[in-house]
Amino acid sequence: MVALPEIKSPTALAMDAAREAAQTPRDGYRLAASAMGLECDRALWYGFRWVSDPKRFEGQMLRLFEDGNLGEDQIVRDLRAAGFAVVDRDQNGKQLGVSFADGHGYGYLDGEIAGIPEAPVAVHVLEIKTHKAESWRAVKKHGVAAKKPDHVVQMTLYMHKRNRTRALYVYKNKDTSEVETQRIEYDAAEAMRIEARAERIAFADRPPAKLHEDPEAKAAFACKFCDHLAVCHQAKPSRRNCRTCIYVTPVRGGKWVCDRANHELDREAQGRACEHHLLIPDLVHGQQVDADIGAGWIDYAMPDGTTWRDVAGVDHG
Repeated sequence: MVALPEIKSPTALAMDAAREAAQTPRDGYRLAASAMGLECDRALWYGFRWVSDPKRFEGQMLRLFEDGNLGEDQIVRDLRAAGFAVVDRDQNGKQLGVSFADGHGYGYLDGEIAGIPEAPVAVHVLEIKTHKAESWRAVKKHGVAAKKPDHVVQMTLYMHKRNRTRALYVYKNKDTSEVETQRIEYDAAEAMRIEARAERIAFADRPPAKLHEDPEAKAAFACKFCDHLAVCHQAKPSRRNCRTCIYVTPVRGGKWVCDRANHELDREAQGRACEHHLLIPDLVHGQQVDADIGAGWIDYAMPDGTTWRDVAGVDHG
C-alpha cells in the first residue's frame, strides 16, 4: 500500500508563506565567527565572496531561528535573576562584538558573565545554545568539545578577542527546557590558528582547494548539505558581483577596493557588477585558454569540448 502524502492545512501553509515572503535574504558582509568552525575553507571563501545566492529558508526554519533567539533572551533573564552579572551590550547599547581577520571577520557575543559559583572572580564569555534532546544529552555526556567543536571554535575566538581566559557554555534542551552549563578554557595556540585561518581565507584571491573532490563519497557527507554544492560540484555558474570579479581586492581594515577604478567599494556597490566585470577564472568550470583583458574577454575550454568567452559586463547566467 502506497503511503499517502502528508497534507498540511491551508492555514498552516499561509502562516509559513507569510514568514517566507517577509524574509530578506542577504549576503554576509564579513566572515562570521559562528561559521569559523566549518571544516571547509572553500565553503567559507565562497560565502565571503558572494559566489552563491543568499539562502532562503522555509517558514518552519525561520520560526526555529526566532525560537532560538527568544531562548537566549530567556537564559539571560534567568542568569540575572539568579544574581549573576551579565553584560550583553556595550556603552552605546549595541550588542557586544569582536572583529578579526583585519576587519573582514565579525562575531556577536551573547554576553559576558561574572560571579558564577564555579569561578566567582573570573569574567567569562557567555555563549548560549539550544539543542534538540538527543544533541543536548550527547553534549552533556561527552562534552561540548567532543560533540559541538564548532561552538568551541566560536567561543575560543571570542575569548581571544575579548582577552578572557574562560567561557561559560549554557545549553538548553528545547524539548524539556532543561538547562546545563560547561566551562571552556582558553587555548591561545588554537585561537591564533583560527584567526590565521580566517585571514588566509579573507585575503585569498582564488578559492581554496575543495575539501572533497567527490561529493558522493562517504567521507563527503557534509558536501551534500553545503550551501555551495551547486557551484562547487555541479557546474552552476557563479553570481556576478564585485566580489567575484578579477579586479576586486579585499584590503586591511575590512575594506574592498576596485583595482581597475582605484576606489573603495561600499556594500551597495559590491552587490552590483559593473560593465567591466570579469569572473575570477577559478569560478569558471573550464580551463582558461586565451584572454585580452584590455578588450574585456577571457576564453575557456569547457568540459564538453566547446569554448566559452566571458565578456566584460555580460551576465551569462
